[in-house]
Amino acid sequence: LPALAMTANGAAGETKQEMESVLGREIGTLNKELSAYADDLPATDAARLRAANGIWINAKKDFKASASFAADLKTYYRAELKEKPFGPAVIREINAFVKKNTDGMIPEILDRMNAEAVMYLVNALGFDAKWARPYEKNDVEKGVFTAYNGTKRTVKLMRSSEGTYLENDKALGMVKDYEGHQYAFVALLPKEGVDVYDLLESLDAETLGSLLSNKKYGTVHAALPKFTVEYGDDLVPTLGDMGMVTATNANKADFSGMGVCKDGRLYIET
Repeated sequence: LPALAMTANGAAGETKQEMESVLGREIGTLNKELSAYADDLPATDAARLRAANGIWINAKKDFKASASFAADLKTYYRAELKEKPFGPAVIREINAFVKKNTDGMIPEILDRMNAEAVMYLVNALGFDAKWARPYEKNDVEKGVFTAYNGTKRTVKLMRSSEGTYLENDKALGMVKDYEGHQYAFVALLPKEGVDVYDLLESLDAETLGSLLSNKKYGTVHAALPKFTVEYGDDLVPTLGDMGMVTATNANKADFSGMGVCKDGRLYIET
């Protein structure tokens, strides 16, 4: 979201209208809300959500950034504009920025650069925390896990008794706090007969908020498999499906608020 919001600060005309519609806010309001949100994030030695933003401009391109665009990104997103010739050194610099601000969880985000790229807007987000009630060695034991396709496999299960229970017509769940009780992990299980993709489709902000606000207190016996998740995708088709069409169109995008680019029209490419 911050990367798109930063980009929207340079949008104009129909491109800006579409981006504000998808982001759900007028950009000036969104800037203030995201800035306040970042300021209010709890941070302790035990639990920390780190967010950092950076902008790199290709000095090889004939582009002059708008002073107001640069000022807004610095004021609301703590993002400095760095103008350097794109190449291997900048790739290493961006990767180091992301690695540092995700505590090494994302060691690399770029392996090459588009020769036509004018600017990279980067948002790095990392979360690291300890459990309020850590799993002990004897809490971990082998058990059977059933995958979505019905196959069963023996895995290591982390067993615990939690105190917060969630339920609606599609899911059962529990909440497990991180140390300091400022952040929490939420696990949801589709009810019998509910497809996991139908559950995911139903989880908009209102539904998830209702689940959490209607939590119940009692003993929840939970067994979580140890897991690692990685995800990567091209956001351009997704943004188009959401209604952000002109921003990714090389012939229609209007990012004149970013500055003047004599090498051609600016547009989003991921």
